[in-house]
This record gives sequence, C-alpha cells and structure tokens, in this order.
Amino acid sequence: MASDDDDWFFDSVKNYRNLFMYDLQHPVTCMDWIDDKNLVVATSSDVRNEILELSVPDKLLSDDLESAGLLKDRDFRQKNGGFSTCKICCIKHIPQSRQVCTSDETNTGIQVWEIGSNGTDLIKPVESFKSQHVDKSNKKCLAKIAVNENNPSCIVFGSSLNNLCCLDVEKGNTHEVICDKTEFLETSVISEIKFMDQNTLISCCEKSGEIRLIDFREKQAKADNNRKSNLYPACDTDSYWTMDITVDLVYRLSSAGSIVISDVRNGNDSILQEINTQHQSKTKDTEISIKAAPQQQQKVSLSGFDGNVYIYDTQKSPVHEFGYSFTEPIFNHQGHEKNCSDQSDIIKSLAHLWHPWKPDLIMSSASDGSLHAWEYCIPNT
Repeated sequence: MASDDDDWFFDSVKNYRNLFMYDLQHPVTCMDWIDDKNLVVATSSDVRNEILELSVPDKLLSDDLESAGLLKDRDFRQKNGGFSTCKICCIKHIPQSRQVCTSDETNTGIQVWEIGSNGTDLIKPVESFKSQHVDKSNKKCLAKIAVNENNPSCIVFGSSLNNLCCLDVEKGNTHEVICDKTEFLETSVISEIKFMDQNTLISCCEKSGEIRLIDFREKQAKADNNRKSNLYPACDTDSYWTMDITVDLVYRLSSAGSIVISDVRNGNDSILQEINTQHQSKTKDTEISIKAAPQQQQKVSLSGFDGNVYIYDTQKSPVHEFGYSFTEPIFNHQGHEKNCSDQSDIIKSLAHLWHPWKPDLIMSSASDGSLHAWEYCIPNT
C-alpha cells in the first residue's frame, strides 16, 4: 500500500467518529432507507442482480460513544433478499409499508416488490406498471420515481415530462398522464422528480437543468401568477443536470461541477446562489448525484465524479485565485479509493445517502463493491 494511503488511514482516526467499510459481492447501484435502521439496496454485476434489506449496526447509530464501544454488532445484517432479471437503477421505499418500487434500463415502467412477505425472507415482485405515452425515439427510457410522504399510496414515475404517471399503490392502477402532451411538446428527459408537498411535484430536465413545478391534480401543468410551472433554467445547457430538494430550496448539480441553489417558495423563480466545485465529469450522461443533508440545510454532498464523496457547506466563502472563484469541500471521503484492494482499478462512487436523523452519517457505495458507513467530523472543530 502506498504511503499516502497509509497516511489516510492514520488520519481517519481524527477525521471520522465512525468508519465501517464492507465489501459486497456486487456493487450497490442505488439504495434507500426503509426506516432509521434498515436500508434497501440494489446490487448488480454481469452475472447477478439482487435486492437486499440490510440492518445498520447498533454501534453506528449509538449517540453515546462510550456505550457504543460495548456493543458487539459492527456488521450489516442481511434480513431479506431477492433477485432481479435486470440491473436496477432506481429504488424507492414506499412509506409506511413493506414494499419498494424500482425501475431499470429496459422500459419506462416500474416494478413493486414485497419485502419479506408471508413469513419468508424473500423480496419478490408483486406487480409492474408502465406509462402509456412513451417516445420510442428516445433510447434512454429509465423511469424516475417520486414517493409522497404525505400520501404513501401515491407514486409518480416517468422518464420525460410528457409521460409522468400517477400510481395509486393501494388500488393497483395507473392514473392518467400528469402532463398533457400539448403542454410539454419538447418531451424533455428528466433526471429527477420529487414531491415538494402533498400535491406539488418538481422535476429537473437533464439537458438544461430547467425546473418544472407540477400540480399532479391537474391534467395539464398550467402557469399562473401565484405559482409558475417552470423556474429559470440553469445557464449551462451543455451539461448533464440532476437535483435534490429540501422543504423550500432546490439544489441543482451539473456534470461541469456547478451547484445552483433556488428558492421556490411563493412561486419565487430567482437563483439564490451558484457554486463552482471544480469537479468535471468526463461524460454528459453520468451517475453524478447531489444530496441535501436532512438535518443541516446548508450542507450538500456530491458523488459520481470519481471515487470520492464530497461534502460542501453552501455558506462557506469561495476562494479567489487569479480572477477565478471556486468553493472547496469541507470534507472529502476518500475511503473507496484508498481501501481498494486493486489500486490499478479506476474506482467510481455510485450512490450515497444521508441518515434521516443522525447528522453527518452517510452511506456510500462504489464500483468495486464496497459499501461504507461513515460519520465524518471536521478536524480542529
């Protein structure tokens, strides 16, 4: 192992409150929380695609560091599992249930799975749903999924603005297309959809970063004086864009490394802040991801640019050098690269999640099959 890797392991003692590193048989492509202790992950390789329910170690969730040392459980425990015929690219837990919904690269629909039903430890498919409006000329047809915390039976899925569908899980039927084709003629492919409240959906166009607010109770997304159906598009249309949201802020990330923060309260369409992170993805269509910390609104995390996961404080002042302005991360998780058994491999971070209630605790995965659970701390703070 190289000397700088040795230095990283020595430094990890002061840089992490907790650092658990695991190696799975196959890389985790996506994941979601079932509750504050259990995680559902999708793994994929050339030979096998799986869905697993994992229980987070008690030691990791303990607030008392002294008592945590007495806990024996330091490993993830697999509770349930199942197999998929295709690589799963998006997975969402359906709130207040023992079900998850997934999408893959083969169609614009989704599949609903039951977790450990009828006294078994199997995760098995229950039913599939597809949109009736699909642009066949669009080869990229991965459906994005949004679950509604305020109405758990309501799920919206789709790959573009003109084929978003609203699904009532309890009734098991797909409702009409949310966005009428006459409203969105451009059939913009979306990179992410989220519920902002019980009735409002927000989407991000992957090519322009344009944001749309959609009231899914209406057949068409109509603009009015109180709430517009679209916000200002991001300025760089040559990049791939994705997003995450908090209660009132939208965080957009481009493959060119720009973070754009917008406030959407009261129909406000202004851009509050733009941050240059200096990251640059080599391809437009990437697996870059931005996540807003649920307990600390000013913090966001990025992955997918390389093998690392970066934490940014959006309130941190930028650095100015030679007429160039950029913001440095407050923390950089390098563990996936530093702990790789084969240093000749090019490691890429694939997915990451903040814990829903414990600040600074993150789960992350990489292309070598590593799954890390880490609680970072800022040195000298």
